[in-house]
Parts: sequence; C-alpha cells; structure tokens
Amino acid sequence: MLADLRSDDFAGLVNERFHVHAGAGVPLDAELVEVTDLEPPRAAEPGRADPFSILLRVTGDAPLPQRIYEVEHPRLGTLSLFLVPIGREDGSFLYEAVFN
Repeated sequence: MLADLRSDDFAGLVNERFHVHAGAGVPLDAELVEVTDLEPPRAAEPGRADPFSILLRVTGDAPLPQRIYEVEHPRLGTLSLFLVPIGREDGSFLYEAVFN
C-alpha cells in the first residue's frame, strides 16, 4: 500500500529498472535516479510517514502526460503512481512522484 512506503524502500533501488505501463501494450523502461526526503508538514499526524519524492528517467520521443501510471518493480510489486514530467535530460524525460 502506498501509505506504508518510506523513502528507505526506494533508496536501495537507485539506478535499478522499473517498468511504466503507459498503454499501447509494451511497458516503458524507467530508471530510478533519485530519492529525496521532503520536509514534513508542521501539523503532521503522529505515526505518519515522512514525505519524499522519487525521480524516474524514461527514454522516449515525447513526454508522457501527467497522470496515474502502473509502475512495476520486482521487489516493490505494482504501484499506482501519479507521475509528473519535470524535465528532459540527454534524450530522456524525467518524472517525479511525490509521497506525502
């Protein structure tokens, strides 16, 4: 469940491959390039996970629109993540998912 995920769950997966299901049958290969801890809100609920973000790099000719995608990894399983395109780098597009 997404609410149970912590930045530590992703930290050991930097540079590993994920698969993004964007329709059209074949999933896109993605690489986890960054995990960033974010400042918790001042009125954070006790026991709630601290917020963090992940950055995925996907090679492609055109950016994917921001929306929820099924993202797979062998250890994490399939996650429904809201991906937002945030830039382009060396023929790839960068997408951010924020967990809060």
